[in-house]
Amino acid sequence: MVPSLCRSIINSISNFIREEGFGVDVMRKKGLCWVLSRYVFEFDSRPSLYTPFKISVWDGYAGNVSLTRCVRIKDNAGKEIGRGVSEWCVIDSKSRSLIRPADILIGKKGEEPPCRRPDRIGTVKIDTSETRMMRFSDCDFNGHVNNIRYVEMLYDLLPEFQKTSAAPLRLSAHFLKEAHLGESLNLGLGKAEDGYDFVVARPGSTICTLALRSML
Repeated sequence: MVPSLCRSIINSISNFIREEGFGVDVMRKKGLCWVLSRYVFEFDSRPSLYTPFKISVWDGYAGNVSLTRCVRIKDNAGKEIGRGVSEWCVIDSKSRSLIRPADILIGKKGEEPPCRRPDRIGTVKIDTSETRMMRFSDCDFNGHVNNIRYVEMLYDLLPEFQKTSAAPLRLSAHFLKEAHLGESLNLGLGKAEDGYDFVVARPGSTICTLALRSML
């Protein structure tokens, strides 16, 4: 359920960006594109199957190289069951160089973030590993591996009891490189003191790291 919730959150943020007038189609005409650099999502509980929930999105701060989009998740009764902070960069599609978001979204400022920023993730001490080729279903329209696929890969390697646990948790993700269709990537999972660390890498470079932490 956590990967599905993460997908719903990212889709809600993408729709919010589009409603602001800076959707993928608009940015593409300008030779620009959004890149998700990192996020943290906290889940106090998970909605059960077919249970409605609402995700609200707002602008956070605009830094030198990133813009924050924040989310809050409420159940059908209006109770808050989750929250999150995501950081996005704008890059030139051809040169892949960074563009200051503040130069594009002048004056954008919303509420303060609902939780602290993503946790720092150090070197992952790997206990379980596998190599996986990235196929068509792993990628987005750009031919890059979709960021939610990394969450699904993490859950593929987790112990069964962790996959089905309803305990409150915090998921942090850092995206460092782009991965592409046809690449064989190395996945590694390691047990941490209060959860799990996960790393996806190619020889010589790390693609992304994720940290799953208990909030008990």
